[in-house]
Amino acid sequence: PKFGIRHETLVEQAQNDWLKEIERGTGAGWVELVKDARQRIASGEDPYAAWKRFVETGSVNDKDLSLLRAHAENLFRDLVYAADRFGTKSSQFIEAQNRYQQVQETFIKPQATVWHRVGMALQGDTDVFNGSYFGMREYYKSVNGGKEPSPQVDAKLKKMAWTAAARSS
Repeated sequence: PKFGIRHETLVEQAQNDWLKEIERGTGAGWVELVKDARQRIASGEDPYAAWKRFVETGSVNDKDLSLLRAHAENLFRDLVYAADRFGTKSSQFIEAQNRYQQVQETFIKPQATVWHRVGMALQGDTDVFNGSYFGMREYYKSVNGGKEPSPQVDAKLKKMAWTAAARSS
């Protein structure tokens, strides 16, 4: 048996009657989040307030990250505009480049790193109960087409589990 919190693992647990089926989570995609953030910036919301919340709490969320992303898009547009209009050696380009660089390094990257760590905490499966009677019994069933172990096999599984438990204590 495997423990995990990703949807596929929960479905497998539900199929084995270890858990009632849980609906897949849903949420807005990046397009919707950034569109909303652009509108919030246009309405006067300060993207740097998102950074201040991160500094104060250490927490990240989709609304704040999308706000900073939309702000970074605007700065990148300014950078491209400065390159087109004044050239890449101009003071306008260098100033725009510095603003864009600062937002990426100082404001977005630290939050994106925390966001990544949160996502990583939700990944992966852990093999559990591999030395337990229950785990060995479930494994037996999984490699034998769901067939229950015979009384003789079941007794061997119990003995192996007790032996494993005695060794670990």
